[in-house]
Amino acid sequence: MRRRPPVLARGRRIAGWAVVAIGVPALTAVLVTARGESLAVDLLLYLGLVVVASTIGGTGPGVAGALVAAGAANYYVVPPLHRLRIAKATDVVALAMFTAVGLTVSTLVNRSERRAAEALRARAEAEALAASTATLVAEPDPLPALLDHLRRVLGLDAAAVLAEHEGAWLPVASSGTLPGGGDGSRVTTLATGDRHRLAVHPMGHLSGADLALLDALGQQLALALTARELRAEAARLGAVESADALRTALLRAVSHDLRTPIASIKAAISSLLGDEVSWSPDAVDQFHRTIDAETDRLDDLVGNLLDMSRLQVGAVDLRLEPVALDDVVGSALVAVGERAADVDVAVGPDAPLVLADAALLERVVANLLTNAIEHAPDGTRVSVRVGGDAAEAHVAVVDHGPGVRPDQTAHIVEPFQRLDDGSRRDGVGLGLAVANGFATAMGGRLAFDPTPGGGLTASVHLPAVTPPALDPTDEAAA
Repeated sequence: MRRRPPVLARGRRIAGWAVVAIGVPALTAVLVTARGESLAVDLLLYLGLVVVASTIGGTGPGVAGALVAAGAANYYVVPPLHRLRIAKATDVVALAMFTAVGLTVSTLVNRSERRAAEALRARAEAEALAASTATLVAEPDPLPALLDHLRRVLGLDAAAVLAEHEGAWLPVASSGTLPGGGDGSRVTTLATGDRHRLAVHPMGHLSGADLALLDALGQQLALALTARELRAEAARLGAVESADALRTALLRAVSHDLRTPIASIKAAISSLLGDEVSWSPDAVDQFHRTIDAETDRLDDLVGNLLDMSRLQVGAVDLRLEPVALDDVVGSALVAVGERAADVDVAVGPDAPLVLADAALLERVVANLLTNAIEHAPDGTRVSVRVGGDAAEAHVAVVDHGPGVRPDQTAHIVEPFQRLDDGSRRDGVGLGLAVANGFATAMGGRLAFDPTPGGGLTASVHLPAVTPPALDPTDEAAA
Protein backbone atom coordinates (compact mmCIF):
# COMPACT_ATOMS: atom_id res chain seq x y z
CA MET A 1 0.00 0.00 0.00
CA ARG A 2 1.27 3.44 -0.89
CA ARG A 3 2.19 5.75 1.98
CA ARG A 4 -0.41 8.42 2.55
CA PRO A 5 0.92 11.79 1.43
CA PRO A 6 1.42 14.53 4.01
CA VAL A 7 -1.58 16.74 4.48
CA LEU A 8 0.29 19.97 5.27
CA ALA A 9 2.73 21.70 3.03
CA ARG A 10 6.42 21.39 3.78
CA GLY A 11 6.70 25.07 4.70
CA ARG A 12 4.00 24.75 7.38
CA ARG A 13 5.65 21.70 8.91
CA ILE A 14 8.99 23.55 9.12
CA ALA A 15 7.25 26.53 10.73
CA GLY A 16 5.63 24.22 13.32
CA TRP A 17 9.00 22.73 14.26
CA ALA A 18 10.44 26.24 14.51
CA VAL A 19 7.70 27.21 16.98
CA VAL A 20 8.68 24.24 19.15
CA ALA A 21 12.43 24.76 18.83
CA ILE A 22 12.30 28.49 19.57
CA GLY A 23 9.07 28.93 21.53
CA VAL A 24 9.59 26.32 24.29
CA PRO A 25 13.06 27.59 25.33
CA ALA A 26 11.92 31.21 25.07
CA LEU A 27 8.77 30.63 27.15
CA THR A 28 10.74 28.61 29.71
CA ALA A 29 13.25 31.45 30.07
CA VAL A 30 10.40 33.92 30.63
CA LEU A 31 8.74 31.70 33.23
CA VAL A 32 12.01 31.09 35.08
CA THR A 33 12.66 34.83 35.19
CA ALA A 34 9.13 35.70 36.31
CA ARG A 35 8.97 32.94 38.93
CA GLY A 36 5.17 32.81 38.91
CA GLU A 37 3.29 31.32 41.84
CA SER A 38 0.66 29.41 39.79
CA LEU A 39 1.74 26.19 38.04
CA ALA A 40 -1.64 26.09 36.30
CA VAL A 41 -0.98 29.40 34.55
CA ASP A 42 2.49 28.24 33.47
CA LEU A 43 1.12 25.00 32.05
CA LEU A 44 -1.65 26.88 30.24
CA LEU A 45 0.98 29.05 28.59
CA TYR A 46 2.86 25.92 27.51
CA LEU A 47 -0.41 24.43 26.27
CA GLY A 48 -1.10 27.52 24.17
CA LEU A 49 2.35 27.15 22.59
CA VAL A 50 1.65 23.47 21.84
CA VAL A 51 -1.70 24.36 20.22
CA VAL A 52 0.02 26.97 18.03
CA ALA A 53 2.73 24.47 17.01
CA SER A 54 0.22 21.71 16.18
CA THR A 55 -2.08 24.09 14.30
CA ILE A 56 0.77 25.32 12.12
CA GLY A 57 2.83 22.16 11.71
CA GLY A 58 0.49 19.25 12.43
CA THR A 59 0.87 16.21 14.66
CA GLY A 60 4.68 15.95 14.69
CA PRO A 61 5.45 19.42 16.03
CA GLY A 62 2.41 19.24 18.36
CA VAL A 63 3.39 15.93 19.99
CA ALA A 64 7.04 16.93 20.22
CA GLY A 65 6.07 20.30 21.67
CA ALA A 66 3.85 18.66 24.32
CA LEU A 67 6.61 16.27 25.43
CA VAL A 68 9.38 18.88 25.35
CA ALA A 69 7.20 21.41 27.17
CA ALA A 70 6.30 18.81 29.83
CA GLY A 71 10.00 18.04 30.38
CA ALA A 72 10.94 21.73 30.51
CA ALA A 73 8.15 22.48 32.99
CA ASN A 74 9.21 19.54 35.19
CA TYR A 75 12.85 20.58 35.22
CA TYR A 76 12.59 24.39 35.39
CA VAL A 77 9.14 25.24 36.80
CA VAL A 78 7.80 22.40 39.02
CA PRO A 79 9.46 22.12 42.47
CA PRO A 80 11.99 20.83 43.20
CA LEU A 81 13.72 22.85 40.46
CA HIS A 82 16.44 21.41 38.21
CA ARG A 83 15.37 17.89 39.07
CA LEU A 84 13.09 15.44 37.32
CA ARG A 85 11.46 14.47 40.59
CA ILE A 86 8.09 16.06 41.49
CA ALA A 87 7.41 16.85 45.12
CA LYS A 88 3.60 17.25 45.14
CA ALA A 89 1.07 14.72 43.89
CA THR A 90 -1.11 17.56 42.61
CA ASP A 91 1.76 18.75 40.42
CA VAL A 92 2.12 15.23 39.02
CA VAL A 93 -1.57 15.21 38.11
CA ALA A 94 -1.35 18.71 36.58
CA LEU A 95 1.70 17.81 34.52
CA ALA A 96 0.15 14.52 33.40
CA MET A 97 -3.08 16.25 32.38
CA PHE A 98 -1.08 18.89 30.52
CA THR A 99 0.76 16.21 28.57
CA ALA A 100 -2.45 14.31 27.78
CA VAL A 101 -4.28 17.46 26.68
CA GLY A 102 -1.32 18.54 24.52
CA LEU A 103 -1.14 15.16 22.78
CA THR A 104 -4.93 15.06 22.29
CA VAL A 105 -5.06 18.58 20.85
CA SER A 106 -2.21 17.77 18.45
CA THR A 107 -3.97 14.62 17.25
CA LEU A 108 -7.34 16.33 16.84
CA VAL A 109 -5.85 19.27 14.98
CA ASN A 110 -4.07 16.94 12.57
CA ARG A 111 -7.21 14.85 12.07
CA SER A 112 -9.23 18.00 11.38
CA GLU A 113 -6.64 19.21 8.87
CA ARG A 114 -6.61 15.81 7.17
CA ARG A 115 -10.38 15.67 6.92
CA ALA A 116 -10.50 19.19 5.54
CA ALA A 117 -7.84 18.26 2.99
CA GLU A 118 -9.74 15.10 2.05
CA ALA A 119 -12.92 17.12 1.63
CA LEU A 120 -11.13 19.59 -0.61
CA ARG A 121 -9.62 16.68 -2.53
CA ALA A 122 -13.01 15.04 -2.97
CA ARG A 123 -14.48 18.34 -4.15
CA ALA A 124 -11.63 18.82 -6.62
CA GLU A 125 -12.07 15.27 -7.91
CA ALA A 126 -15.82 15.76 -8.29
CA GLU A 127 -15.25 19.01 -10.18
CA ALA A 128 -12.62 17.31 -12.36
CA LEU A 129 -14.99 14.45 -13.21
CA ALA A 130 -17.86 16.88 -13.86
CA ALA A 131 -15.69 19.00 -16.15
CA SER A 132 -14.46 15.94 -18.04
CA THR A 133 -18.03 14.65 -18.37
CA ALA A 134 -19.13 18.01 -19.79
CA THR A 135 -16.23 17.86 -22.24
CA LEU A 136 -17.18 14.32 -23.20
CA VAL A 137 -20.72 15.45 -24.02
CA ALA A 138 -20.04 18.84 -25.59
CA GLU A 139 -16.95 18.28 -27.75
CA PRO A 140 -17.29 16.57 -31.15
CA ASP A 141 -13.92 14.88 -30.52
CA PRO A 142 -13.30 15.14 -26.75
CA LEU A 143 -10.15 12.97 -26.62
CA PRO A 144 -7.53 15.80 -26.89
CA ALA A 145 -9.45 18.01 -24.45
CA LEU A 146 -9.79 15.13 -21.95
CA LEU A 147 -6.05 14.47 -22.09
CA ASP A 148 -5.32 18.17 -21.48
CA HIS A 149 -7.75 18.11 -18.55
CA LEU A 150 -6.20 14.95 -17.06
CA ARG A 151 -2.72 16.39 -17.37
CA ARG A 152 -3.74 19.66 -15.71
CA VAL A 153 -5.70 18.06 -12.84
CA LEU A 154 -2.96 15.57 -11.88
CA GLY A 155 -0.04 17.94 -12.54
CA LEU A 156 1.53 15.66 -15.17
CA ASP A 157 4.26 16.53 -17.64
CA ALA A 158 2.62 14.48 -20.40
CA ALA A 159 -0.28 12.13 -21.10
CA ALA A 160 -0.98 10.15 -24.26
CA VAL A 161 -3.33 7.47 -25.58
CA LEU A 162 -1.42 4.78 -27.45
CA ALA A 163 -2.67 2.31 -30.05
CA GLU A 164 -0.89 -0.79 -31.33
CA HIS A 165 0.23 -0.61 -34.94
CA GLU A 166 2.40 -3.33 -36.50
CA GLY A 167 3.83 -4.37 -33.15
CA ALA A 168 4.55 -0.82 -31.94
CA TRP A 169 2.53 1.42 -29.63
CA LEU A 170 1.96 4.77 -31.33
CA PRO A 171 0.14 7.83 -29.92
CA VAL A 172 -3.30 8.58 -31.34
CA ALA A 173 -3.73 11.64 -29.10
CA SER A 174 -1.42 13.32 -26.62
CA SER A 175 -0.92 16.29 -24.33
CA GLY A 176 2.72 17.16 -23.75
CA THR A 177 5.60 14.98 -24.93
CA LEU A 178 6.40 11.61 -23.41
CA PRO A 179 10.09 10.74 -22.97
CA GLY A 180 11.62 8.38 -25.52
CA GLY A 181 10.35 4.87 -25.01
CA GLY A 182 8.02 6.05 -22.24
CA ASP A 183 10.77 5.75 -19.59
CA GLY A 184 9.54 6.79 -16.15
CA SER A 185 5.93 6.72 -17.32
CA ARG A 186 2.97 4.79 -16.00
CA VAL A 187 1.15 2.74 -18.67
CA THR A 188 -2.42 1.53 -18.09
CA THR A 189 -4.62 -0.52 -20.43
CA LEU A 190 -7.83 1.34 -21.22
CA ALA A 191 -11.25 -0.28 -21.15
CA THR A 192 -11.34 -0.80 -24.94
CA GLY A 193 -9.86 -4.29 -24.91
CA ASP A 194 -6.13 -4.56 -25.47
CA ARG A 195 -6.12 -2.09 -28.35
CA HIS A 196 -5.35 1.12 -26.43
CA ARG A 197 -3.18 2.17 -23.53
CA LEU A 198 -2.87 5.33 -21.44
CA ALA A 199 0.64 6.54 -20.66
CA VAL A 200 1.26 9.33 -18.13
CA HIS A 201 4.55 10.94 -17.05
CA PRO A 202 5.87 11.22 -14.43
CA MET A 203 4.31 8.55 -12.20
CA GLY A 204 6.46 8.95 -9.07
CA HIS A 205 4.37 11.54 -7.21
CA LEU A 206 0.92 10.04 -7.84
CA SER A 207 -0.89 9.16 -4.60
CA GLY A 208 -3.55 6.50 -4.13
CA ALA A 209 -6.26 9.14 -4.59
CA ASP A 210 -4.50 10.33 -7.75
CA LEU A 211 -4.49 6.78 -9.11
CA ALA A 212 -8.20 6.40 -8.37
CA LEU A 213 -8.92 9.66 -10.20
CA LEU A 214 -6.66 8.54 -13.04
CA ASP A 215 -8.67 5.34 -13.35
CA ALA A 216 -11.97 7.28 -13.43
CA LEU A 217 -10.69 9.67 -16.09
CA GLY A 218 -9.31 6.68 -18.00
CA GLN A 219 -12.84 5.30 -18.22
CA GLN A 220 -13.96 8.53 -19.84
CA LEU A 221 -11.01 8.40 -22.24
CA ALA A 222 -12.17 4.92 -23.22
CA LEU A 223 -15.65 6.29 -23.91
CA ALA A 224 -14.14 9.09 -26.03
CA LEU A 225 -12.11 6.52 -27.98
CA THR A 226 -15.19 4.38 -28.57
CA ALA A 227 -17.15 7.43 -29.72
CA ARG A 228 -14.32 8.40 -32.09
CA GLU A 229 -14.29 4.90 -33.59
CA LEU A 230 -18.08 4.93 -33.97
CA ARG A 231 -17.95 8.30 -35.75
CA ALA A 232 -15.23 7.04 -38.09
CA GLU A 233 -17.26 3.92 -38.81
CA ALA A 234 -20.40 6.01 -39.42
CA ALA A 235 -18.47 8.30 -41.78
CA ARG A 236 -17.10 5.28 -43.62
CA LEU A 237 -20.55 3.74 -43.92
CA GLY A 238 -21.94 7.10 -45.06
CA ALA A 239 -19.28 7.32 -47.77
CA VAL A 240 -20.02 3.76 -48.83
CA GLU A 241 -23.75 4.52 -48.90
CA SER A 242 -23.16 7.66 -50.99
CA ALA A 243 -20.90 5.71 -53.36
CA ASP A 244 -23.53 2.98 -53.68
CA ALA A 245 -26.20 5.59 -54.42
CA LEU A 246 -23.96 7.22 -57.03
CA ARG A 247 -23.15 3.84 -58.54
CA THR A 248 -26.84 2.91 -58.70
CA ALA A 249 -27.72 6.22 -60.32
CA LEU A 250 -24.90 5.86 -62.84
CA LEU A 251 -26.05 2.35 -63.72
CA ARG A 252 -29.59 3.65 -64.15
CA ALA A 253 -28.31 6.41 -66.39
CA VAL A 254 -26.23 4.01 -68.47
CA SER A 255 -29.05 1.50 -68.73
CA HIS A 256 -31.65 4.01 -69.90
CA ASP A 257 -30.62 7.57 -70.60
CA LEU A 258 -27.40 6.69 -72.42
CA ARG A 259 -28.87 3.76 -74.34
CA THR A 260 -31.73 5.85 -75.70
CA PRO A 261 -29.59 8.19 -77.90
CA ILE A 262 -27.31 5.29 -78.84
CA ALA A 263 -30.35 3.29 -79.97
CA SER A 264 -31.63 6.24 -82.03
CA ILE A 265 -28.23 6.74 -83.68
CA LYS A 266 -27.92 3.03 -84.39
CA ALA A 267 -31.40 2.86 -85.93
CA ALA A 268 -30.76 5.89 -88.17
CA ILE A 269 -27.39 4.58 -89.40
CA SER A 270 -28.77 1.08 -89.98
CA SER A 271 -31.62 2.54 -92.02
CA LEU A 272 -29.22 4.58 -94.15
CA LEU A 273 -26.93 1.58 -94.76
CA GLY A 274 -29.77 -0.84 -95.60
CA ASP A 275 -30.43 -1.84 -99.24
CA GLU A 276 -34.09 -2.79 -98.80
CA VAL A 277 -35.45 0.76 -98.99
CA SER A 278 -34.47 3.68 -101.17
CA TRP A 279 -34.81 6.73 -98.98
CA SER A 280 -35.78 10.11 -100.35
CA PRO A 281 -33.43 13.09 -99.89
CA ASP A 282 -35.75 14.52 -97.23
CA ALA A 283 -35.72 11.23 -95.28
CA VAL A 284 -31.93 11.02 -95.51
CA ASP A 285 -31.68 14.59 -94.25
CA GLN A 286 -34.00 13.73 -91.34
CA PHE A 287 -31.82 10.73 -90.47
CA HIS A 288 -28.78 13.01 -90.49
CA ARG A 289 -30.51 15.49 -88.22
CA THR A 290 -31.52 12.70 -85.82
CA ILE A 291 -27.96 11.41 -85.70
CA ASP A 292 -26.63 14.93 -85.08
CA ALA A 293 -29.18 15.73 -82.33
CA GLU A 294 -28.78 12.41 -80.56
CA THR A 295 -24.98 12.71 -80.75
CA ASP A 296 -25.19 16.15 -79.11
CA ARG A 297 -27.48 14.68 -76.47
CA LEU A 298 -25.10 11.81 -75.85
CA ASP A 299 -22.18 14.24 -75.61
CA ASP A 300 -24.07 16.30 -73.01
CA LEU A 301 -24.89 13.24 -70.93
CA VAL A 302 -21.35 11.86 -70.98
CA GLY A 303 -19.89 15.31 -70.29
CA ASN A 304 -22.12 15.80 -67.23
CA LEU A 305 -21.30 12.32 -65.93
CA LEU A 306 -17.57 13.00 -66.26
CA ASP A 307 -17.91 16.43 -64.65
CA MET A 308 -19.87 14.97 -61.75
CA SER A 309 -17.19 12.33 -61.25
CA ARG A 310 -14.53 15.06 -61.14
CA LEU A 311 -16.54 16.96 -58.54
CA GLN A 312 -17.09 13.82 -56.44
CA VAL A 313 -13.34 13.11 -56.17
CA GLY A 314 -12.27 16.77 -55.90
CA ALA A 315 -10.30 16.70 -59.15
CA VAL A 316 -11.43 20.09 -60.51
CA ASP A 317 -8.43 22.04 -61.83
CA LEU A 318 -9.14 25.76 -61.44
CA ARG A 319 -7.49 28.51 -63.45
CA LEU A 320 -8.94 31.67 -61.98
CA GLU A 321 -8.47 34.93 -63.90
CA PRO A 322 -10.50 38.06 -64.73
CA VAL A 323 -13.23 37.02 -67.20
CA ALA A 324 -15.75 39.10 -69.15
CA LEU A 325 -19.25 37.71 -68.71
CA ASP A 326 -20.47 38.68 -72.19
CA ASP A 327 -17.69 36.54 -73.73
CA VAL A 328 -18.66 33.61 -71.51
CA VAL A 329 -22.33 33.94 -72.47
CA GLY A 330 -21.40 34.00 -76.15
CA SER A 331 -19.34 30.82 -75.82
CA ALA A 332 -22.16 29.13 -73.87
CA LEU A 333 -24.65 29.99 -76.65
CA VAL A 334 -22.33 28.40 -79.20
CA ALA A 335 -22.10 25.29 -77.02
CA VAL A 336 -25.90 25.07 -76.80
CA GLY A 337 -26.10 25.02 -80.60
CA GLU A 338 -29.31 25.47 -82.58
CA ARG A 339 -31.40 25.66 -79.43
CA ALA A 340 -29.83 29.08 -78.71
CA ALA A 341 -32.01 30.57 -81.46
CA ASP A 342 -34.78 31.08 -78.89
CA VAL A 343 -32.52 32.94 -76.41
CA ASP A 344 -32.43 36.70 -75.91
CA VAL A 345 -29.31 38.27 -74.35
CA ALA A 346 -29.11 41.58 -72.48
CA VAL A 347 -25.74 42.75 -71.12
CA GLY A 348 -25.73 45.66 -68.68
CA PRO A 349 -23.45 48.58 -69.56
CA ASP A 350 -21.60 48.37 -66.24
CA ALA A 351 -21.25 44.59 -66.02
CA PRO A 352 -17.92 44.01 -64.24
CA LEU A 353 -15.30 41.36 -64.81
CA VAL A 354 -15.43 38.30 -62.55
CA LEU A 355 -12.68 36.15 -61.08
CA ALA A 356 -13.41 32.72 -62.56
CA ASP A 357 -12.24 29.84 -64.72
CA ALA A 358 -13.56 30.74 -68.19
CA ALA A 359 -14.06 27.13 -69.31
CA LEU A 360 -15.88 26.07 -66.16
CA LEU A 361 -18.02 29.20 -66.10
CA GLU A 362 -19.00 28.50 -69.72
CA ARG A 363 -20.16 25.02 -68.63
CA VAL A 364 -22.17 26.55 -65.78
CA VAL A 365 -23.98 29.03 -68.06
CA ALA A 366 -24.47 26.39 -70.78
CA ASN A 367 -26.06 24.00 -68.29
CA LEU A 368 -28.36 26.74 -66.98
CA LEU A 369 -29.33 27.59 -70.58
CA THR A 370 -29.94 23.94 -71.48
CA ASN A 371 -32.12 23.46 -68.42
CA ALA A 372 -34.15 26.62 -69.20
CA ILE A 373 -34.60 25.71 -72.89
CA GLU A 374 -35.75 22.20 -72.05
CA HIS A 375 -38.43 23.50 -69.68
CA ALA A 376 -39.57 26.54 -71.66
CA PRO A 377 -43.01 26.02 -73.29
CA ASP A 378 -43.31 26.25 -77.06
CA GLY A 379 -43.69 29.80 -78.29
CA THR A 380 -41.77 31.33 -75.36
CA ARG A 381 -38.23 32.63 -75.32
CA VAL A 382 -35.46 32.28 -72.76
CA SER A 383 -33.61 35.45 -71.79
CA VAL A 384 -30.11 35.96 -70.38
CA ARG A 385 -29.37 39.05 -68.31
CA VAL A 386 -25.82 40.04 -67.37
CA GLY A 387 -25.23 42.65 -64.69
CA GLY A 388 -23.71 43.38 -61.32
CA ASP A 389 -21.94 45.99 -59.24
CA ALA A 390 -18.47 46.60 -57.80
CA ALA A 391 -18.78 43.64 -55.40
CA GLU A 392 -20.60 40.94 -57.35
CA ALA A 393 -21.62 40.12 -60.91
CA HIS A 394 -24.27 37.71 -62.11
CA VAL A 395 -25.67 35.93 -65.13
CA ALA A 396 -29.43 35.28 -64.85
CA VAL A 397 -31.18 32.79 -67.14
CA VAL A 398 -34.95 33.41 -67.21
CA ASP A 399 -37.58 31.00 -68.51
CA HIS A 400 -41.39 31.06 -68.40
CA GLY A 401 -42.00 27.36 -67.84
CA PRO A 402 -43.84 25.65 -64.98
CA GLY A 403 -41.12 26.65 -62.51
CA VAL A 404 -40.23 24.87 -59.28
CA ARG A 405 -42.20 24.71 -56.04
CA PRO A 406 -40.53 26.51 -53.08
CA ASP A 407 -40.16 23.26 -51.16
CA GLN A 408 -38.22 21.75 -54.08
CA THR A 409 -35.70 24.57 -54.47
CA ALA A 410 -33.30 23.14 -51.88
CA HIS A 411 -33.13 19.83 -53.83
CA ILE A 412 -32.81 21.23 -57.33
CA VAL A 413 -29.00 21.01 -57.37
CA GLU A 414 -28.75 17.48 -55.95
CA PRO A 415 -27.29 14.88 -58.35
CA PHE A 416 -29.75 12.69 -60.25
CA GLN A 417 -32.73 14.80 -59.25
CA ARG A 418 -35.36 15.34 -61.93
CA LEU A 419 -38.23 17.40 -60.55
CA ASP A 420 -41.59 17.03 -62.18
CA ASP A 421 -41.60 20.40 -63.87
CA GLY A 422 -42.57 19.51 -67.40
CA SER A 423 -39.28 18.78 -69.14
CA ARG A 424 -39.69 17.61 -72.71
CA ARG A 425 -36.45 15.57 -72.68
CA ASP A 426 -35.01 12.72 -70.70
CA GLY A 427 -31.77 13.06 -68.76
CA VAL A 428 -29.86 11.91 -65.72
CA GLY A 429 -30.49 15.08 -63.72
CA LEU A 430 -26.87 16.23 -63.46
CA GLY A 431 -26.84 19.56 -65.29
CA LEU A 432 -27.68 21.78 -62.32
CA ALA A 433 -25.64 19.65 -59.92
CA VAL A 434 -22.55 20.10 -62.12
CA ALA A 435 -23.26 23.83 -62.49
CA ASN A 436 -23.59 24.23 -58.73
CA GLY A 437 -20.37 22.27 -58.10
CA PHE A 438 -18.36 24.36 -60.56
CA ALA A 439 -19.82 27.64 -59.27
CA THR A 440 -19.00 26.72 -55.68
CA ALA A 441 -15.45 25.66 -56.63
CA MET A 442 -14.89 29.13 -58.15
CA GLY A 443 -16.13 30.89 -55.00
CA GLY A 444 -19.55 31.67 -56.43
CA ARG A 445 -23.09 30.43 -55.89
CA LEU A 446 -26.27 29.54 -57.74
CA ALA A 447 -29.62 31.13 -56.91
CA PHE A 448 -33.11 30.08 -58.01
CA ASP A 449 -36.04 32.48 -57.88
CA PRO A 450 -39.55 32.48 -59.32
CA THR A 451 -39.92 34.39 -62.59
CA PRO A 452 -42.65 37.06 -62.40
CA GLY A 453 -45.60 35.69 -64.34
CA GLY A 454 -44.44 32.08 -63.97
CA GLY A 455 -41.25 30.20 -64.58
CA LEU A 456 -37.79 29.97 -63.00
CA THR A 457 -34.87 32.40 -62.92
CA ALA A 458 -31.57 30.60 -62.37
CA SER A 459 -28.54 32.82 -61.80
CA VAL A 460 -24.86 32.35 -61.08
CA HIS A 461 -23.21 34.95 -58.83
CA LEU A 462 -19.44 35.49 -58.73
CA PRO A 463 -17.15 38.04 -57.03
CA ALA A 464 -16.38 41.01 -59.25
CA VAL A 465 -12.84 42.21 -59.94
CA THR A 466 -11.60 45.64 -60.91
CA PRO A 467 -9.61 45.64 -64.15
CA PRO A 468 -6.05 46.97 -63.86
CA ALA A 469 -5.55 50.63 -64.75
CA LEU A 470 -4.14 51.19 -68.24
CA ASP A 471 -0.52 52.34 -68.25
CA PRO A 472 -0.22 55.79 -69.91
CA THR A 473 2.63 54.51 -72.13
CA ASP A 474 0.43 51.62 -73.31
CA GLU A 475 -2.42 54.06 -73.97
CA ALA A 476 -0.13 56.26 -76.04
CA ALA A 477 1.11 53.25 -77.98
CA ALA A 478 -2.46 52.17 -78.66
